[in-house]
Amino acid sequence: IHGGVFTSALAHLSTLVTEVFGNNPTKVVFGFCISECGGTSSNINAEQAVSVMNDLKEAYPCNGGAFFWNSASDSDGAWSRSLSEGAISPSKGCSVGGIPLPPPPPTTSLPQAPAVDSRLVASVGNWLACPTDAQMEAYTHVLVSFAVTYSWGSRENQCNEQCDILTPVAVCGNAPHAELVAKWRAAGKKVILSFGGAGMGGSWDGLNNCWEHCFGKEEHLAQQLTD
Repeated sequence: IHGGVFTSALAHLSTLVTEVFGNNPTKVVFGFCISECGGTSSNINAEQAVSVMNDLKEAYPCNGGAFFWNSASDSDGAWSRSLSEGAISPSKGCSVGGIPLPPPPPTTSLPQAPAVDSRLVASVGNWLACPTDAQMEAYTHVLVSFAVTYSWGSRENQCNEQCDILTPVAVCGNAPHAELVAKWRAAGKKVILSFGGAGMGGSWDGLNNCWEHCFGKEEHLAQQLTD
């Protein structure tokens, strides 16, 4: 974490900041994996994640925050609370006026959108059990994965040849759960929908190729995602 691996990650992040996002580090969110990346030996615990983010802040004091895969592994929200308190929240608002903003006064209106820096993003796999309120408490953003254009198959997914997104899009527990989206938004969290995933054609077995049916239908796809 603190040796060559972190140095390599920092170099990659620096490339994104300087060559892709016009020297704006708040556009880049640093990703972690809690328990599902053992094959690459890249799982990380909360204490390590706090250390990495604080090391990162030495190079980029005001950055985009952290993202991790996935919320089901954040037992009782312990991982995200530790990271939020130890590295994310102290810098929240740093891109506005250069210093963290004080907490807003109590209000009965809906909370304001999170700051554009220091995000803490939860990935919610829509095939997994829905996260609890405790698990979601510390997050500023919720990334729902994935909207797709296929029906699941035990051996091979059944692609929609017109690139029509399967609706209604599941949020978690293989169900839409609009009430959870409304609850997260009411708590001031930004909810983002991710389109794609391995089942669209990035799986290692090479069986699925649903992306191919979407080539040339970009406007049709974009319209569905924004409706």
